[in-house]
Formats: sequence, C-alpha cells, structure tokens
Amino acid sequence: MKKVVIASGGTGGHIYPGIVIGKRLKELNIDILFIIDNREPGISILKKEGLRFKIIPIFYWKRKVFSLNTAITFFLNLIALGVSFFILFREKPSVVLGMGGYPSFPVVLASFLLRIPRFLHEQNARLGLANRLLFPIAKKVATSFEQTIYQPKNTVFTGCPIRKEIGEVKREDGLLYFGFLEDKKTILIFGGSQGSSMINDSILEIIQYLLEFRLIWITGNKDYQKIKEEVKEREVFITPFIFEMEKAYAIADIVISRSGATTVAEIKRCGIPAILIPYPSPDNHQLLNARGLQGVIIIKEENLNRNTLLDAIDRIKDRQREPCRSDALEKLIELILT
Repeated sequence: MKKVVIASGGTGGHIYPGIVIGKRLKELNIDILFIIDNREPGISILKKEGLRFKIIPIFYWKRKVFSLNTAITFFLNLIALGVSFFILFREKPSVVLGMGGYPSFPVVLASFLLRIPRFLHEQNARLGLANRLLFPIAKKVATSFEQTIYQPKNTVFTGCPIRKEIGEVKREDGLLYFGFLEDKKTILIFGGSQGSSMINDSILEIIQYLLEFRLIWITGNKDYQKIKEEVKEREVFITPFIFEMEKAYAIADIVISRSGATTVAEIKRCGIPAILIPYPSPDNHQLLNARGLQGVIIIKEENLNRNTLLDAIDRIKDRQREPCRSDALEKLIELILT
C-alpha cells in the first residue's frame, strides 16, 4: 500500500486543504500520516476526522534575518529536523506533501535527505516563507492562484482544494441545523480559524443597524465570552468555532471575513457576496488573495470603520450568488500520484 505524509501548520489555512487531500487519498486506499505542530484547530480537526498524525516540536521565530533570537531558534529547530527524519525513516512514505507553515520545512527537508519524492502546495497568492525556501528541492509546487508571486519554474496551477460538502448543502438543511424557524437574510461573520478582534469589535459597533439581518457570528475563542454577554437580545447565533462551515455557507447571503486562501476558495465555490477585510501581514498575502476573487468588496483595516462597513453591506446586500465549481482536488491527487 502506498503511504503519503502530509506536513502542515496547525492553523486552519494550512490544515484544511491538507485534510481535504488526505481524506481523498484515504478513499483511494492510501495510508495517510499528518505531521503538524501543536497549534489549534489542527489537532482537534484531525482527531474529529479520525486521521493519524504526529506532532513535532517547533520553535517559532520573529522574521528578522540577523538577530540572536533567530540564530538560537534555528539551532533549536534542528531538533524538529531530527524528529522528522526519524519519523520518515520509520514510516517510509512514497511521497511527502508540504502544505506550508513551520512544520512543513523540517519534514520536507528530511524527505530530501532521505530521497523521498516531495511536493509543495501554496494556498496563498504569494509564496510563503517555507515554500520559498523549499521549492528548489521540490518536484513540483502546486499553487492556488494562477498569478502567484515568487512563482518558481516548477510551478503548476491547481487551485485550492476545499471540502466536497462546501456549496452542496441545501438552504433548508442549513436553517434546520442552526434551529432557525423562518428564513431571513443572513450575514455570516468570521475572522479565520483564530478569530479577529478587529472584525468582532467592528460588528459590535454597528449591530444596532443590522436589524433586518440574522447573524451567524463565529467569534474565535478569545472574544467569545465578551460578545456572548454583550449580544443577548438579537437574533444571532454566536459560537467560538464551527466544524460544519458548509451549513453556515448554505444560508449566508453575505460573508464578512478575513481573506485567508481557504476562505477565499470556499466563498468562490459558493458564490456568496462578500466583504473581505485582509489581515495586514508584512507580505500582504491576504490582500492579494482577496484581489484574486471577483465581485467582492475589500476594506483594508486602516479604512475599517462604522461608515465603510455599513456602506459595504448596503452595496452588497441585494447581490445574488454566483457559484463556481473547482477541480483543484483531483488535479492535486493526479499530481501527487503520477
């Protein structure tokens, strides 16, 4: 039996596409092992899906090239390389797939030392740090966007794989799942797998003006209790995290969210009118992701206030869905197995 090791960071943007690939490979009777760090929601999701995984020690560093912290962290991460080497030597996979994030680097590097075929997948519109370091030793680099920045010669465009349930749930089934007795225009709000205090605070500021809408509000763990206490009289479903995002997408008429690669791919699949507020990272990859999606309204954090958000909702509230199918998963499976 073939075996594939998938190395991924534990945050949603890296782990979700990896799980989609892993589950499909498992359906094809291929043994799967994930190697991740100890961050959530990765561990919880892998446990829920019943997928085998191992955790390696990762020491995170600030991205300054010349600093004592970087030098110390580099040597500490040699431990992660050693652990990765030992796992791969024992597991003897046919292929290693790096999904980006800190754990991807030592695992893919160890696969190079062991001469195991290795592939990379980049979710964002700009090649991430791990993939920029690893692409010279990769057989192929699969990208989610056709116009990916730092695109090496061994790149192939596949798209970003998403769960098959996304875009397939009927609206009435979504209403039943959330316990809503009647239909009403619904805004889905979330800030990625970690949540976003910036988005949460902005919604709190305008919630009194959203009486015509029902809200599904995924707050993240940090702000959940605060929002739960402040918003009691409204028709709103509040949760820190949700596994069944396909149910939320099924009844969403508007999405207000960050613009991580998986989020962008899922919104594109469902065709939901969206207001995207990119996380302002140094490389602006979320802004680039958002610009890769047609028909959305983008609000930069420095421009986010009550007026800009209410104006965006008013401009987008009557737009209709425009679903778009994707064959990203099958393209990736074919790439890995041939």
